[in-house]
Amino acid sequence: MAAKPRTHDREIVEAIDFACTVASDKLSAQLATADQVDTKLGVVIAALASIAALYSATAAVKVAGLLFIVPAAMAFFGFRTREWQNPPDPNVLTQKYMDLGKTEMQVQALAVILEAYEVNQAQLSRKASLFNLSRALTLAAVFCVLLLSLALPAGK
Repeated sequence: MAAKPRTHDREIVEAIDFACTVASDKLSAQLATADQVDTKLGVVIAALASIAALYSATAAVKVAGLLFIVPAAMAFFGFRTREWQNPPDPNVLTQKYMDLGKTEMQVQALAVILEAYEVNQAQLSRKASLFNLSRALTLAAVFCVLLLSLALPAGK
């Protein structure tokens, strides 16, 4: 037996509708940001792997190219696939709450969207941190390669 729908006054209904719209938009933007960070990480991985291979093949000090593998590894860990939360499941929402009306459906949807937003935000923060670490390690690798090239005589 389904629960009886609660009665809401008009302002509460509008507030729930507004909150649900904002939360849905924020979740969509969050997932788009995750895609953008993944794209950046993919470019970083490809560039660093190429630089490491090229530098190892052509440089006087072959080990210098390996310096670029560390930031590439950090970028790879940031790039790996994660389970992003993108609720609500329309089938569950429809099956469980259809007879309660739009406002109750939005209340239920809002609860799972807000929970998913928090879970996704934590994952996105870790992903962004790994991207930033990769950038910092790339700069350090470039600096080390420059020092090595200045410290070692050419042709050795």
